[in-house]
Amino acid sequence: MRYSLPYGKSNVVFEAPEEQIIFTGEMRAIPELNDIEAALIQAMDNPIGAKPLRLLAKGKKNIVFLVEDGTRDTPLSIMMPVITDYLNRHGIPDDAMSFLTAPGTHRIMTEGEIIEKLGGDMVRRFAVRQHDANIASDMRDLGTVNAGDYEIPVHVNKYALGSDLLIGLGNIVPHSDAGFSGGAKILQPGVCDFVTTAATHAAAGFCPDIPLGMVEGNPCRRGMEEVAKRANLAFIINVVKNYNNKVAGIFAGDFLTAHREGVKLARESFKVSLPELADIVIVSSSPADLDYWQAEKG
Repeated sequence: MRYSLPYGKSNVVFEAPEEQIIFTGEMRAIPELNDIEAALIQAMDNPIGAKPLRLLAKGKKNIVFLVEDGTRDTPLSIMMPVITDYLNRHGIPDDAMSFLTAPGTHRIMTEGEIIEKLGGDMVRRFAVRQHDANIASDMRDLGTVNAGDYEIPVHVNKYALGSDLLIGLGNIVPHSDAGFSGGAKILQPGVCDFVTTAATHAAAGFCPDIPLGMVEGNPCRRGMEEVAKRANLAFIINVVKNYNNKVAGIFAGDFLTAHREGVKLARESFKVSLPELADIVIVSSSPADLDYWQAEKG
C-alpha cells in the first residue's frame, strides 16, 4: 500500500505491506480560525491572567517583542502587523517598539530569514536586534533561581531587560524537555546564554523521566518559568495550530496562565492514540524538518 508524508515543501511517498500495518495515526481535525486578525485583537483585549495589552502598553517608551528564529513557525508576518497597528491605535508610536530575535543557542538569523519571518514592512518600520548567546557582554547576571532541587544561573540579554514592557510571541507544540513549547520558553532559552540554557536542560536530564507533554512538576519547564519571572516577561501571545499547520487558537496574557490554557488545546490538536506499540513507526516532523535536531519533534 502507498503512503505519503509531508517533508519540506513536498511529500515523501513510500510503500509498505498492508498486512503489516498496525495503525495509521491521524491527528484531530481541530478547525482553524476564520479570522486571525479579529481573534488576535480579541485575545489582546481580553487576555488570560493579565490586563488588556492596550492598558499594559499605555505610556511605555520601550516595548520589546521577543520573536523566534526560522526553526519555529509562528505566523509572525501575519500577526505582527495586527499587533503593532493595535498598539498604534492606542497611542504607542513605532519608535517605542522594537524586536529582539530569540534563537536561544542557535545561530543568528540571516537578513533574508528575518524578512521572511517578520515581513518586509516590519523590518522597515522597526529596529530589529539579534540575540547571540556567544556574546557575554550582551548578558546581565541576575543571580540564580531554583527549579526543584536544582539551582540555575540566570544570564539574560540586556536589551530584553532594558525594556519597560517585554512581550513574547510563540507557538505551543509538544516538546520533549519543556513538555510543551511556548510561554516562558521564548525568554529561556530564547534570550539567555549557554550557561543558563545548559543548567535548565541539566535539570531535565537528571529527572528520571519527563513524559512528552508534561508541564506541571517538570523541572525544565519550572526553570524556564522562574527565569522568565526574574526577567519580567510581562505578556505572551501564543498560537496553537492544527495538523494542517493552520492557526486554531490564540492565547494571550500572563506567561503562566495563558500558556496553560493554550496547552489544553495543543493536547487535543497533536494527540494521537495508539492501539498498541509497533516495532517501527514512520512519522513526519513537518513543519519542524529544517534539520535533524528539529526532526526529533516527530
